Amino acid sequence: MSSSSAASAASAEESALFFNLCLLGIPNQAWKNGLELSRQSFRKPNPRALELVLFYLYAAICGEAKANKVRGSQS
Repeated sequence: MSSSSAASAASAEESALFFNLCLLGIPNQAWKNGLELSRQSFRKPNPRALELVLFYLYAAICGEAKANKVRGSQS
């Protein structure tokens, strides 16, 4: 395996994170918001993707109405 293909291959942790996000449907929601999540999305700091993931996790726990209220108050 060449070094360039090794650098682009997802690690086990990246694959597990992406799989769990897929189970929650977050990549589909991200795509609807103009953001593409992949296995390598968090290799470098990605504040927009992290904000979106945290928003949908919060919405899953507390309900979408409350999450939208919190999100709107920070703008």
